[in-house]
Amino acid sequence: MIPFEEFETAVMLKMLEKKNHVNEILQQQYAGSRVIGREFTGVGFFTHFKIINDSPALTELTDRNYGDIVASINGSTFDFGFVLFLDKGMISSLEGYTWSDMWPETIETYTLKHSDEIIV
Repeated sequence: MIPFEEFETAVMLKMLEKKNHVNEILQQQYAGSRVIGREFTGVGFFTHFKIINDSPALTELTDRNYGDIVASINGSTFDFGFVLFLDKGMISSLEGYTWSDMWPETIETYTLKHSDEIIV
């Protein structure tokens, strides 16, 4: 079984891996963040962050949803998605959601991709 925190970190790193100005700032924020709360909804989760370093805020995308990551978990067919919420240019929370019935109770295996990498 893969610990949820390990999976969550992998999602964030995948979401921020593309080299661009926005991701550089969000990477700094994420590196200087800590989890202040986590809610499981049955069909997903919300992880709430507090930025604890002096990372700069984004001047673009200040109050938006960000991200294009999808996941296959436990052999599913990429039925899971993720959104990073920004508040005043700072990372606020990560949402994981599913298009299927329920979020899995345990994660045994997963594959993460950018949505534009999925061939339908």
